[in-house]
Amino acid sequence: MTGSPLDLFRLDGRVVIVTGASSGFGARFARVLAGAGARVALAARRVDRLEALAAELPHAAAFGCDVTVDDERVALVEAVTARFGPADILVNNAGITDTIRAEVEPLEQFRYTMSST
Repeated sequence: MTGSPLDLFRLDGRVVIVTGASSGFGARFARVLAGAGARVALAARRVDRLEALAAELPHAAAFGCDVTVDDERVALVEAVTARFGPADILVNNAGITDTIRAEVEPLEQFRYTMSST
């Protein structure tokens, strides 16, 4: 075997969309994927944070998107495809939080949370 075993995990030329990329796990996923050679589409509501992260990463771009809004998800895919080509990988990291104890959460709130992610 020639080269590093890590060469098996390279993502050169692949397009990745990372939702919830403005902080936490999403930002970390984006850094790791960019480090593996991927072109990374950073998606979240906080565009200022996305732009700062995109400035740190090679082949990355910021795309404002609220994944709870159908039209914004469609626009995200269209914008990423126009910029980088079709996505190969989706890191579906975005989510909504509303801290409430399970035994008192209204059923409609649970349904909303599950349908929005």
